[in-house]
Amino acid sequence: MRVLGNLKVWLSLVAAVAALSLVYFANLAAVVSSGADSEGLPVALVNEDRGAILGGKKVEFGVRVVEDATVLDSPADTVEWARPEGRAEALEGLGRKEYYGAVVIPADYSEKIAGVAGPPDAPIAVVNEDAGAELGGKPVNLGEEVAGRITSPDSTAPPLVGWTTVETHEDALRGIERGAYYAAVVVPEDYSRVLAGLSGPSPGAPSGAPLGARPPAPEPAEIKLLTSPSVRPSTTGLIENVFSGIVGGVSDATSERVLAGLSERGA
Repeated sequence: MRVLGNLKVWLSLVAAVAALSLVYFANLAAVVSSGADSEGLPVALVNEDRGAILGGKKVEFGVRVVEDATVLDSPADTVEWARPEGRAEALEGLGRKEYYGAVVIPADYSEKIAGVAGPPDAPIAVVNEDAGAELGGKPVNLGEEVAGRITSPDSTAPPLVGWTTVETHEDALRGIERGAYYAAVVVPEDYSRVLAGLSGPSPGAPSGAPLGARPPAPEPAEIKLLTSPSVRPSTTGLIENVFSGIVGGVSDATSERVLAGLSERGA
């Protein structure tokens, strides 16, 4: 993403620099109207911006605002910008009449701009309705494993996705209806049972498979994605891409693990 090529970002930056000029003239209005020379009047400029992540990279728009405000051809170039260490020091200087004004760029400045320029946050619910099954003589719930991998901090989901685990399909639907979630990932009740069906042939199934042969590929155990009709199509498309990549990979990994275990038992 070319951050500085984004019109919304530029508009925010221009607005910020314009705000600096407004503060400059507003704070000095009384001095100028009284006939004092405005040339070189000291104004404190404090950048508390802690930066943000945008497009996978660290950005610090507060630094850019400072540069644009203090450049020689700035509309406020008659100001002698003072750079105290922080807000408290700037306020102390105002109290001692060392500065005619103070401008503070807030700590969340870059975060707010990143919210305008970057993709929207996408809250997604995760529901595990898997009833479990018996695999190799032991009870398993492969749905829990899948849900855990999806919501893991190590998941490859982009930062814009926020996972929330909910108890039931109905809870997810209610959350989507009231706008709490943009979508929901639902692991079905028969997820483990479908995969565990590999553990042995169905009654009446033909025999004669060679010993040690790899079991057949599992019947697809479908994980569903529920989306909200009120969410913008572009955001829904983004969520669908995340679902296909993350959930597809996790589901395939679970199926491969089941197949590998069955092959070892059949060896």
